[in-house]
Amino acid sequence: MNYAKYISIACILAISTQFVEAQTCEQHEHSYPFLRCGENEIKHKGRSSKKFKFFYEKLLKLQVHGAGRLNILHFGDSHIQADHLPNRMRQLLLGEQTAWSEGDRGVIFPFTVAKTNNPHSYIVDYSGEWSSVRNAKSDGSEDLGLTGMSISTTDPLAILKISQPQTGYVTSPFTCIRVFHSVGENVPKIRLVQSDNLMFQITNESCGYTLFGLNNPMDSLTFVFDFKKNTTQEISIYGISLESGNAGSTYSALGVNGARVKDLLKSNLLEKQLLVVEPSLIILSYGTNDVYQNFNPTEFRKNYTALIRRIRAELPNVPILLTTPGDALKNGTQPIKEFPQIIKIIYDVAKANDCAVWDFYAVMGGKGSIDDWFQANLVNSDKLHFIRRGYELQADLLFQALIQNYLNTIKH
Repeated sequence: MNYAKYISIACILAISTQFVEAQTCEQHEHSYPFLRCGENEIKHKGRSSKKFKFFYEKLLKLQVHGAGRLNILHFGDSHIQADHLPNRMRQLLLGEQTAWSEGDRGVIFPFTVAKTNNPHSYIVDYSGEWSSVRNAKSDGSEDLGLTGMSISTTDPLAILKISQPQTGYVTSPFTCIRVFHSVGENVPKIRLVQSDNLMFQITNESCGYTLFGLNNPMDSLTFVFDFKKNTTQEISIYGISLESGNAGSTYSALGVNGARVKDLLKSNLLEKQLLVVEPSLIILSYGTNDVYQNFNPTEFRKNYTALIRRIRAELPNVPILLTTPGDALKNGTQPIKEFPQIIKIIYDVAKANDCAVWDFYAVMGGKGSIDDWFQANLVNSDKLHFIRRGYELQADLLFQALIQNYLNTIKH
């Protein structure tokens, strides 16, 4: 695409003014002088800049014409499962300052059923007996997909309910619900309790999902399951996509507590589900758990390369952004000396596989900066996880880096 012909300077300036909600790194630097704002950029490796045009063309079309969709998938560990960073990214992408004030909530998982921390941006209620699988604890024998998690039940009385809070978080009413689940003769059918609003229900067994189309938008749903009498049936749910069909942006948080790169490789349904959701950009945020104990650099490099190649085998044009882990202390006291090594590997893998890098380790201040963030009340006492405002600062920095790279691209 010839950006110069597609958009005028006046339009570029108008676009720039629509991102004022996110403070720049330089503005944050007044409060947090330990930030290295010169490092806050998307660093293209190999031919990643060409692949990012795929994303920026969609962003430009959405910005200028209000048409099309941005679908961002952010994979990672507990930093992503908590959803504070992704929720802030949604606020920045879907806020009133942008031209695309609509969009979808994207792919979610009912973590509450799996008895782990659920994002505050949606509420999960359930009844019945359920079991769960988490990729970080799996031996790889169970089916897993995008979310790296599954919940399963054989209980005819099982109920699953999901609703969105009315304030404080980005919420998007949905007109379609796509449930990724197990299929086969011994799998009960899913039934939406709000049947008076149901326009259609289609199960795609080859792709492993059931799609519910609604007459009117909803912000909550309840599922029950039609088990056959006198038979043993089981259903496993791998994730739920809440969709509207509107032009706009979607930011799906696909984090799992304790996850390492090798754990996402256990998702045998990953490629199939990626083709269904059609991502515009994939962000991979791994390394913290990989380096935390018994770090094997050869294995990490091999696994990261294998993961990217699996994605690219099905989606050759999708841009992939690798983020480096932030600084942290082991057990709250011990510096992790392997950080420079794992970050170099991330850069090497990015270059060899045409991925971009956002170096959060450098942006946050490098070695020892976790203490600065802790003193600034941005980090938990474990000096590993951030508190909400720390994750939101991280999101502001990532958003600025992405948008600045976008603006630099369309200007030239």
